Amino acid sequence: MTTEGERYVCKLSTELLEKAVKELNEPRDNTERLKAIDRLKKSYNSDKYGPFKRMDDLFFLRFLRARKFDHNKALKVLHKYHGIRRKFREVFDLVDNPSQLEEVMESGIMYVSEERTKSGAYVTVYRPEPHTKHTSQYMVYAYGQVCTEYLLEKEEYQICGNVLIDDFEHFDTNSVKAIPVKHIKKITNLLQEATPARLQSIHLFNEGTAFDLLFTLAKPFMKRRLTKHLKLHGKKYSEIYDEVSPTILPPCMGGSGSDPVTASKAWVSRLRVVS
Repeated sequence: MTTEGERYVCKLSTELLEKAVKELNEPRDNTERLKAIDRLKKSYNSDKYGPFKRMDDLFFLRFLRARKFDHNKALKVLHKYHGIRRKFREVFDLVDNPSQLEEVMESGIMYVSEERTKSGAYVTVYRPEPHTKHTSQYMVYAYGQVCTEYLLEKEEYQICGNVLIDDFEHFDTNSVKAIPVKHIKKITNLLQEATPARLQSIHLFNEGTAFDLLFTLAKPFMKRRLTKHLKLHGKKYSEIYDEVSPTILPPCMGGSGSDPVTASKAWVSRLRVVS
């Protein structure tokens, strides 16, 4: 992380820089990169959205990369990011106090694989189990945000993006029914408009009634930016092998990777190093 007042110096590998230039329209010249950062800072409406969460260059760079260095689009995400932090305290009070998330962190419900895809994308696996049925969805969403904030410190994540894998086999529909529709809207907006991350794809398995309920509630608020990434597979885990190696997936999802409990413990240990 760059500190406030310390200017960003590009230390990307040649391969990663070329990817950023080609896929994200990132300036090759660092002076132009810094100009884009400064312009984004100066355009921010602090009267409406409050003070910046952080002031270092790398913080602003994630917003530019998330919207391919389109100033107006990056500014919109920057505004929505700060706006939703103020308005959605049911989630962000937990994000700001991660010690309250110990239960969900220990449950194994979500983790990020140590192995990445061929394109360099990180892989987040969400798989509820029967023992997690009483876990608050607000805690789950907050934990997901904590994971994302941790990953966003990595320039590789900013550039290569993320693949989400959601397995609804044991999902408890009652946990969603308890959430007001206005909060479903906020959750949807957080994912599609207020998080400066590059989403590559969302793979859904064992959708059934659980997904039908979620999709019905969220669909009125979903934009093409989000829906174009959704891919439904039923029980056919092999359909994603071209993108996600089976060595990444746990045995319960047809792979040869670590089981969710082991993988989750490894991931949580990485999170706690910086908490």
